[in-house]
Amino acid sequence: ADETTNVSCKSQMVIVLRYIMPDLTVTERFLEFLEVKDKTGVGLSNSIKAVLEPLKLKEKLIAQTYDGAAVMSGNVRGVQTVMKETYPNAQFVHCYAHQLNLTLQQLCSARMSILKVFFADLTAFSTFFSGAPKRVAALAEATQRRIPRPPAVRWNFKSRTVNAVWETREALLQCMEYIRAQPGWDAVTI
Repeated sequence: ADETTNVSCKSQMVIVLRYIMPDLTVTERFLEFLEVKDKTGVGLSNSIKAVLEPLKLKEKLIAQTYDGAAVMSGNVRGVQTVMKETYPNAQFVHCYAHQLNLTLQQLCSARMSILKVFFADLTAFSTFFSGAPKRVAALAEATQRRIPRPPAVRWNFKSRTVNAVWETREALLQCMEYIRAQPGWDAVTI
């Protein structure tokens, strides 16, 4: 389970199930997006259980991974502790991908100013093209796609933004030239 944001920047929980097939291949499947109102350990756990209980995994669920936030990994009322009450075999493992994301982000932001500028500019693309309906329309007309807004610590989503900017770079340049040259655009946009 992890938190993500949708295209309208609304926070959601995503549930993914990883399991082993009879041929011993590891398979990962998306289960569900959830809007969670109660973001306490108990509230998040209840939301996760509501998705898992119909699958009857009480004895089969052997691991659970989350980030290091206290609400997720806490030993008293964290999600991992509350989940273990229902799924006693589900050992908690801190999500190593999240640790790697944080480490890489800190390294790039603190040590390499050119990368810091790159990621700030990268974020600026998605911010710029989601800030006004007229800009969204101009981007859609030029590239036929959106530029995803990367969350602060999820590098896999930043890679989607990098790919989107790279794959549409020529169309993005044309779109920006169009915005700069055509009348009717506000000074802030130009």
